Amino acid sequence: MSRYLVLWEINQSQFPADPKERVTLMSQAKEWVEKNISKGIITSWGAFLTGGKGYSVFECSPSEIYKEAQTFNPYFTSQIHEVLSVNELPET
Repeated sequence: MSRYLVLWEINQSQFPADPKERVTLMSQAKEWVEKNISKGIITSWGAFLTGGKGYSVFECSPSEIYKEAQTFNPYFTSQIHEVLSVNELPET
């Protein structure tokens, strides 16, 4: 199982202008995060205090992270970084 740090950001140019649509989309995103936390795919999630940006830590296969990253495209953009723990680093 691989670990990924995902830095996400709301894509303002694609986000709905209608306040009701924005609330609906944000509610769907929150439910999606909660579902993936309960399934153990997302192990950590947070929003930055500046708003509209945050991070997630996923533990899953490369194909799963690819699929999950597409869920809210184009409303959110993401940078995905595969990471290693200190115990996974090679000895030098």
